[in-house]
Amino acid sequence: MYNEEKQLLDQAVFGEQIKEFLLSDLGQFILHKGEQERDAALSQLSIVDPTDVKAITKLQNDIQVIEHIKYWLSEAIQEGLQAANVLDAHRENYE
Repeated sequence: MYNEEKQLLDQAVFGEQIKEFLLSDLGQFILHKGEQERDAALSQLSIVDPTDVKAITKLQNDIQVIEHIKYWLSEAIQEGLQAANVLDAHRENYE
């Protein structure tokens, strides 16, 4: 039981660390820069030669980078919240 609780605690702490990072100046800077690059790629996608498969593929990948990063971070935060909820439930059972 101890290992499971330790793992849940680690996961909850990690989720909280990510949330705090995203609220920090550095986290906001990184998200903002990523969104700027995504927006630039979206803009380029609207004017790229429709027969240029390489350019289209690169732009699509550029667009997806920030979306994937945001998804991964959001997923880790959610997993941390779920782990904290499980820990709270465990504590209530012991009281």
